Amino acid sequence: MIITESSKVAARYLSGVFIVIIILSVLNSAGLMMIGLNNAIFFGITVAILNIIPYIGVPIGAVLPVVMALITKDSLWSAVGVIAVFTFNQFIENNFLTPNIVGNKVNINPLATIIVLLIGGNLWGVPGMIIFLPFLGVLKITLDHVRPLYPYAYLITTDDTGPSLFSKIKSLFKRQK
Repeated sequence: MIITESSKVAARYLSGVFIVIIILSVLNSAGLMMIGLNNAIFFGITVAILNIIPYIGVPIGAVLPVVMALITKDSLWSAVGVIAVFTFNQFIENNFLTPNIVGNKVNINPLATIIVLLIGGNLWGVPGMIIFLPFLGVLKITLDHVRPLYPYAYLITTDDTGPSLFSKIKSLFKRQK
């Protein structure tokens, strides 16, 4: 039972990461297109995929678009704009997308997601940040099945009774009309 649920959590985690990559691909590509950078879609997708590597993936992936902006554009502001696009998108991803999308797929609340990513990064560096969230999902399933430890599982579980992040955003847009 625990092993079956753990494998399902791993699959949901990967699907959540894939969704985040797709969203980041769109955000990155749109930002680079607004700047007018050649091959914006290629660079946007590449940097989104490299986002799997926490902290250093985006800076490594951003080097080539920044160099491209410096070479092909006649203003230094284009390169600054590329850096601004990736910085903004990284902020959105770190604070909203990953905690809400990936955390919900693994059924872990956003605060626990952020904490476990920080702990994983401090203990094992980049590999720790990549694998600690699925580890937390497996730990949650184990805590769910051990009766005396259930309160600890409850602390890291998302509250499914409230509205989802997307329905909250949708309601914000409805109020503005």
